[in-house]
Amino acid sequence: MNIKKYTSENKGPTILILGRIHGNEPIGTKIIERLMKDIDDKIIQLKNGAINLIACCNERAANEDTRFIDLNLNRIMSAQLIKENKGAYEAELALQVMEAIDNADMLIDLHSFVDPGTPPYMICIDDNAIARDMVKASGYKTILCASPFLTPANSQMTVDYAKSKGKPAVLIEAGYHNDPTAFNRGYEAVLNILATLGFIDKSIEIPSTSQDFVVMKDYILQKDGYELVFPLKSAKDINIGDPIYKTKNGDIISSKVKGEIFAKNLTPRSGEEYCYIADIFKGWPD
Repeated sequence: MNIKKYTSENKGPTILILGRIHGNEPIGTKIIERLMKDIDDKIIQLKNGAINLIACCNERAANEDTRFIDLNLNRIMSAQLIKENKGAYEAELALQVMEAIDNADMLIDLHSFVDPGTPPYMICIDDNAIARDMVKASGYKTILCASPFLTPANSQMTVDYAKSKGKPAVLIEAGYHNDPTAFNRGYEAVLNILATLGFIDKSIEIPSTSQDFVVMKDYILQKDGYELVFPLKSAKDINIGDPIYKTKNGDIISSKVKGEIFAKNLTPRSGEEYCYIADIFKGWPD
């Protein structure tokens, strides 16, 4: 895992930017490669502190154009989970990513997604003022907030690990993998965040748009032995009692919550999310 480090002449904090935690999400790599080129070509001027960049965190998965090899790298970001999954390809990578986070003061983790109908969004699970400044600077309209349903039980993301170490962090879902506007949107968000935090010398242009704050209240997972009967492809929301699964013996399992459907994935791997069920607010939820 290659780390490119840029250090300014002025002291300051270090920010880490990650790309391609998931091998089939190329936009993060492209954003980081563009940032490196613009810094090398003196188009972007460093002002304070240091910027550490990992353009591709999961190179083998990237070469195979798959989300992961053995395990979802963005679900095992803790020493305990790595220990439980010793021998898995991504376990060693998780150690390296966590070490890189340990050596930084704040984090931006770049992703993209498979559903063209999902709006670009950010994840910020921290009420830290710097993290919220990062959210505001990004210009992204949709923000996913802290929730026990943000990931399946017994899992931890990069931003979870950063928060546990007291480091402000955001995860950017720049957009649909093949959306040509996702790169431009993501790159501009990264530059605005870096400028807002004083890392680079750049005028800040943040769109004046209201932001929606999303709180996950449940998710629909791909489960072996369960047939999905919920009309995921067309659904925009779900109500209490709506059928979700049919078991092998014909029993129907229905939804226990009501909410909006968010971040669809029609072809998840076993144990991963088909979608989330969420409430949406116009301000940071309490």
